[in-house]
Amino acid sequence: TMLSYYSRLNYTLANKYIVTLNLRTDGTSRFGPLDAGFLDKQRWAVFPGVAVAWRVSEENFLKNSKVISDLKLRFGYGQTGQQNVGSLYGYIASYGISNNAAQYQLGNSFYNMARPSAYDADLRWESTTNTNIALDFGLFDNRISGTIEAFQRKTTDLLSAVPVPGGSNFTNILLTNVGNIESKGLEFTLNTT
Repeated sequence: TMLSYYSRLNYTLANKYIVTLNLRTDGTSRFGPLDAGFLDKQRWAVFPGVAVAWRVSEENFLKNSKVISDLKLRFGYGQTGQQNVGSLYGYIASYGISNNAAQYQLGNSFYNMARPSAYDADLRWESTTNTNIALDFGLFDNRISGTIEAFQRKTTDLLSAVPVPGGSNFTNILLTNVGNIESKGLEFTLNTT
């Protein structure tokens, strides 16, 4: 089960200043409850977002420019979550019936066994934070347009199936939170007509 609450506010002032605020709260049964309560730290997560923009081309000093037809400076920050981990209840100790390659022999008969499944009681949300700053431009009645954008993306508590030492769990591959990934970059787009 997944339950989400989402809110968004858009505000524009004088067609020049733009603000967007987002707030999303997600709860999933794929992670175990750490403690009782609505905003349980493992089962529930809050993901905020904000974007602001200034349409510089609407300012009086550029409004009648013959060269610059559009110029906008923007900044964004936001978080998203990942809970799609494959296993529905990877945080619960459970038993499953073995396959035919892992049977127990009793006399001349072979029987499937109930055996424990691997689990991580501390399984939690994977979270990605994106930050960007950009300049959108249009020149000569938008015959030349483009964007220059710098971004940073950081993922924490990355969910992955990884090898674990023998004897530390009931399998040698475990779905768990393993670490962080960070990427940074600069993008440039140019369109011409």
